[in-house]
Amino acid sequence: MKLDEIDLDSYNRIQLPSLGKCIYCYDDENKRTEEHIIPYAIGENTVSILDARCDNCQIIINKYEQGFLSKQIGPFRGAIGAPSRTRKKKKRLQEHHTHMRFTFTEIDWTGKYIRDLGYRLIPFTQAPLVLPLWTSPPPTILGLPVRAGSEMGESWLYQEKDKLAALAKDVGTEKGAFIVKTQTGVVSREHTLRFLAKTAHAWAAAQFGLDAFDPFLTDIVLNKAHDMERYIGNAPPYMYENMPELGKLVEGEGHIFRIVGGRETIGDMSDCLFTLIQLYPMVNSPVHLIVVGKVKPGFDMDARMLERHGVEALA
Repeated sequence: MKLDEIDLDSYNRIQLPSLGKCIYCYDDENKRTEEHIIPYAIGENTVSILDARCDNCQIIINKYEQGFLSKQIGPFRGAIGAPSRTRKKKKRLQEHHTHMRFTFTEIDWTGKYIRDLGYRLIPFTQAPLVLPLWTSPPPTILGLPVRAGSEMGESWLYQEKDKLAALAKDVGTEKGAFIVKTQTGVVSREHTLRFLAKTAHAWAAAQFGLDAFDPFLTDIVLNKAHDMERYIGNAPPYMYENMPELGKLVEGEGHIFRIVGGRETIGDMSDCLFTLIQLYPMVNSPVHLIVVGKVKPGFDMDARMLERHGVEALA
């Protein structure tokens, strides 16, 4: 098993050779472009595959990928100095890309809306950190115990509560409001899970090759399927707490992206090809488990891993 821990502030660019076809629809005739396994908006040009994504797939993927990267976690990315193509191209929108927008409402003690209190633009360097993600039970395909009614998951939010409370208090004093609610970001379950599926599939294709597994995620990546909870969820802690390769997965500081994967028997599924992804472990974010596919019968995963990475697959 190979753990990729990528310090996004200090890295060496890796460009992998083309696999001869689009890694999502498997078409080998249409024009293809370079695919960033870790999206540019998170890791700039960290790891990519040449000629790996066709134009048709790019159109489909961009809709939800940009929804996740720009709208959902864009303010957090800006606050920590993550790369942005837009920031380079649209200097006239500098305020939008150097400030976070916080909106405020007055509510009563039951949470009922009273009135709108407007918004404030806070420079990234001064704004409270806010990271909205999605957390879910383990993928249902694994047959692991799941609490009834929780299959679809729920929003997960990291926020610097003291700074947000001080900001709300300041607005309340200015506007004469007693209880002030701060809007800290909207979470899209669909955008988050499709983004994770796309990233996990691309990483597995780069690590093991498209010939190594029967894929489960391509219809989700291409917006043809909606049963995302079947293949995407959170990792049970026992999966990484007792494994040397994964023990550091929930530790660390700084601008880091972590991804690990291999072959394993998990729950009811044998020869499962999986990945674990953690975005921004600096805030102890969820460890996502994505079931990428099933290793093809007779495929020698150990030989492939030794050939490409000098390590053995986890049997």
